[in-house]
Amino acid sequence: MPKTMERLFYSDKVLVVIFTIILFGLGLNFGIAETMISAMSFLIMMEIVRTIYEYIVNPEHRVKMRYIIDSAILFGIRELFVGWIMLKTNLILGLIIAVISIFFTWILIKFRKSVIESSPDVLEN
Repeated sequence: MPKTMERLFYSDKVLVVIFTIILFGLGLNFGIAETMISAMSFLIMMEIVRTIYEYIVNPEHRVKMRYIIDSAILFGIRELFVGWIMLKTNLILGLIIAVISIFFTWILIKFRKSVIESSPDVLEN
C-alpha cells in the first residue's frame, strides 16, 4: 500500500467520515432530525459517564466541572436544535425554546471559560 494511502487509512479523519456516513444512513431511515437529536443525546450521556469515571478513577475524587458544563452546553445546543424543528409546527414555542437555549448556552460558555481559567490544573502550572 502506498505511504499516502496508509496515512489516510490510519487518519482520525477517516473515522469521522465513517461515523458521518453511518449517521447519514440512519438519518435517511429514521429522519435527520431524530438522528441528530439522538446523536446529541448520546454525546450528553458520554460526558456524564466521563464525569462519573473521572470521579471514581481520580485519587482526589474530585468532580471536574468542565465535563458537567460541557454536558450542559451540549444539552443547550440539542434543545436549540429541537426549537428549530418545532418552528415548523409551533412558531411561538419553537422561538421561545430557541431563544432560551441560546441565552443559557451563552451563559454556560462564559461560565466554562471562567472555570477553566480558575481550574487547579491551570493554577498549579
